[in-house]
Amino acid sequence: MNDENNLDNLKLKQFRVLEKIKKTHTYFKKIKFKDTFDSPIYITRTGETFGFIYSNFLASKKVSIFQRLYIVIKNLLSISYLTKYKLIFDKKFIYQKIIITWAFKNNFKKNGSFHDRYFNVNSRDTKNTLWFVIFMDQVLPNKIDKNIFLFQTDIKKKISLFKIIEVLKNNFKYFFKDITYFNFMISKHRYLAETLINVFKKNIRLDLKNVLIPYEGQPFQNYLIKYLRTYKKKIKLTGYIHAPPVPFPSNYVKKKYSPSKIIVNGKDQIDYFRTLGWKKNETIFMPSNRFTLKKKIFSNIIFLPIFVKSPENISTSLKLLRDKLSIDIKSFKIKNHPAANTTKVNIQLIKEIKSIKSLNTKKKFNNENLSIFIGSTGAIVEALERGYSIIQVTEDPLFDLYSDKIWKSIHSKRISNNIFSYKLKKKGSLLNLSKKPKSINSFFNR
Repeated sequence: MNDENNLDNLKLKQFRVLEKIKKTHTYFKKIKFKDTFDSPIYITRTGETFGFIYSNFLASKKVSIFQRLYIVIKNLLSISYLTKYKLIFDKKFIYQKIIITWAFKNNFKKNGSFHDRYFNVNSRDTKNTLWFVIFMDQVLPNKIDKNIFLFQTDIKKKISLFKIIEVLKNNFKYFFKDITYFNFMISKHRYLAETLINVFKKNIRLDLKNVLIPYEGQPFQNYLIKYLRTYKKKIKLTGYIHAPPVPFPSNYVKKKYSPSKIIVNGKDQIDYFRTLGWKKNETIFMPSNRFTLKKKIFSNIIFLPIFVKSPENISTSLKLLRDKLSIDIKSFKIKNHPAANTTKVNIQLIKEIKSIKSLNTKKKFNNENLSIFIGSTGAIVEALERGYSIIQVTEDPLFDLYSDKIWKSIHSKRISNNIFSYKLKKKGSLLNLSKKPKSINSFFNR
């Protein structure tokens, strides 16, 4: 009973922090922030960001002065790198629609097209449409189709002290208005937005009819929406929630400048997005294009996140699963996050898990349909919808826990302080897997 009470208290605290974040957005929509209102506010737990600092503050969790300083310096350095970028596009290509997305080199085909992993379609499947691609690799594709506009920032990095001084000087006025707002105004996300606006002004035609974005609430997306609405108020701006529901969906609070329509892939998402400020006629349900019923294997795998804080604590939790639940860790494969293959902390964690795997389990639990996830990831929901049993080892239960106070179709059980198991109350409500991907026109015509 005590565990149940503790879990209920944790759910309630998580819910209250999200309510505080909604009030934060309301506050930054005041007239004194009229230059951009709440567009630069990006409160997520991913990576070392000001959103990480601020969400901890709202939850009364301490962040050391050294970590804060590190985040400030890292953001300012990232901004200085944005002084150089590369554009590749065909000026003669005629288009009426634009899709703003991301890609790596391995998303490109030899013929010059690319497969968009968020919409699960090929760039050649569209007509009169420009794919504006934020390219996230250093090595360019050998060939690029005419309907692709490539924006590359990950080129040779050089620190610009002049740019850093300029950033601090231009935003100094916000320091006295609100220190939190000042932090977000000097973030790398905000300056990526400014860079993209300049690129749009110089190179993108304004007689657009439709704009489609795999929406994450990132500042550059909201800045672009503000810019486009300024020049063409009747333009159709659609956002697509491409990812499965995450435990702490703080980045989806509706902003001053958000898409006109938002497409979600689960009925639970419609309900919760209403509480985040989206009106009933602004949310559209559509089975996921990204995630289909095509078979995927999740069983007997330990999935690692992109960021790991303490390999020692995770290792201790896995030993607890072995000793308390008799789970045969030895039979599990380890799957590192693809973006963390060279990360020292993840490499250390893999070594520690391998040392646990080398030990035998006296009494073995049936692992046949079980997946173990470390940290916060939407893949938990995907695995649940595919019928797998899930155990989650968290490093921060307050922000990593899936709660039915937010996603009503999920049932959570606490195994220990930072370990949870999950079941679905109703399949298809959190993430509705499609039979096969629909055409991109299905998104434009919504």
